[in-house]
Amino acid sequence: MCSSRAQQHPPAREMKSIRQLKRPSLSVTPRSRSAVDFITYKDMFQQIQSGDEGPVIYEMFAGPIYDNLRVSSSCDKVKDRQVNSINSAALLGSELVVDDTITWTKGEVLGRGAYGTVYCGLTSQGQLIAVKQVSLDASDPDAAKREYSRLQGEVELLKTLRHSNIVGFLGTSLYQHVVSIFMEYVPGGSIASILHRFGPLPERVLALYTHQILEGVDYLHLNRVIHRDLKGNNIMLMPTGVIKLIDFGCARRLSCLNHTSSNSGDLLKSVHGTPYWMAPEVINETGYGRKSDIWSVGCTVFEMATGKPPLAHMDKMAALFYIGARRGLMPSLPDGFSDNAKDFVKICLTSDQKLRPSADQLLKHSFIPQNKTGVNSMETQRKNCCGHPEGLCG
Repeated sequence: MCSSRAQQHPPAREMKSIRQLKRPSLSVTPRSRSAVDFITYKDMFQQIQSGDEGPVIYEMFAGPIYDNLRVSSSCDKVKDRQVNSINSAALLGSELVVDDTITWTKGEVLGRGAYGTVYCGLTSQGQLIAVKQVSLDASDPDAAKREYSRLQGEVELLKTLRHSNIVGFLGTSLYQHVVSIFMEYVPGGSIASILHRFGPLPERVLALYTHQILEGVDYLHLNRVIHRDLKGNNIMLMPTGVIKLIDFGCARRLSCLNHTSSNSGDLLKSVHGTPYWMAPEVINETGYGRKSDIWSVGCTVFEMATGKPPLAHMDKMAALFYIGARRGLMPSLPDGFSDNAKDFVKICLTSDQKLRPSADQLLKHSFIPQNKTGVNSMETQRKNCCGHPEGLCG
């Protein structure tokens, strides 16, 4: 990819407006399944939040079903485009679709992590986006295939998630062995950066943010997805106060479950996450699932309330041993917070995951502001997500 903010990425086809896409009279030619369509944030948020054709509008915003990572190309360099196509396909062992993709200019780094670097980008349509880029090692085809497969899994998961508290997915491209994942830009920064700028949050704000985090987590769990790395750095804030869960590089979708809590399909046994936010069962590799996200939610609420996660005064390894041993009590919120807030964190940090509440149960906790509209909409989805009369789909 380009190395300077002045350099631009390969041109894209002309983007259609939302009104053009919605008019039946213009639907003469089927749209390409590899296309990425944009609408303005104003249109998207107005229609999603009002509930008027939200899923339809969001599908247009997020783009059609993703089949393969697409090769980014330049219209004025046909030979280069063909070479890139062949090389990439040979490297990844799959036939990639050569197509024009999003034209964008790379801006500043928004964040770096173990799985890539996130940049701010400006599209040719004048929209700000977030672009996660991961370089594939062309000198090691096996490693490149593994990384490509991991990214493909992340994208396959991201494209199915549509919720106001989860970052929006826009599309992908592959250019010169660099995979780019295009996402909704969240300008407010992470909760961790908010804490660095403003200090610990007052309880009212803490409760408002926690409510939205739980809404996002509950939606994930309803769809059999566990995030596996919830923390302040992976929770973003819109200027309007809307919370967005990000970074699904560690996330996994659980297998379809029976309507029982003892099903072994509900548990994973690989270690993923960040030490101070890890649940005991994750550290001990005894099998974990949705309830491990709840532990991380408790640690994140503690982080928002105090500025640091529980046990931050310990070395990381010492904290891992302390949590994994389950012999000591986890710290409670300091004096000055309500009993409801303290109880919320306490039950999230219950050592036995079987006794830990679910996201749905926590949404009914007295610490959480009750939003009837939000609760009703999630209840409706819960009842409709499967044929079970109690809406208990895994």
